[in-house]
Amino acid sequence: MLLSEITYKKGINILNSGAKQSVLWFNLDGLLREISFDQCTYAAQTSWYWFKSSFVYAMPGFFDQEPSQVSIEVVKDTRVVFFSYDNWKILRDSFVEAERLIEMIRSNYETARKIHLKEINELNTKARYLKHETKINQLFPNIKLKYIAEYMGMSTDTLGKLRRKFIRRK
Repeated sequence: MLLSEITYKKGINILNSGAKQSVLWFNLDGLLREISFDQCTYAAQTSWYWFKSSFVYAMPGFFDQEPSQVSIEVVKDTRVVFFSYDNWKILRDSFVEAERLIEMIRSNYETARKIHLKEINELNTKARYLKHETKINQLFPNIKLKYIAEYMGMSTDTLGKLRRKFIRRK
């Protein structure tokens, strides 16, 4: 069987920094957080979230089988389907289209990450908040304010003030 399904409980790490990612996940329903570590201070920081209907993988990680530089934490019970690296090789070798499809997915995610970083550098905090308000609202019931602020590239005070200001208009 190429695909398997599992539900992970909130609070576990499905990938630890330094480990090889042996499976590729597709998030059917749930929420996961990527945690990056500063190479000098080893301070942890939220760098990404995976919402429902997204592929979950580290770079480096699954595709190059290099040790991961991030950890992936389940922040809300999450149901995924997954396949192993060995099964990925079988799929890739059996279907020419598989490699192209995965490259399109990887490119899509890399573009999304670049846009996210560009917005942090170029948009003021209010503009960033308003642009991502729907996503932020999905995070709030499950995620600490500190972690959302890290992801959005702003202080917890700023995020809290923006939230109070704009939550009232609804």
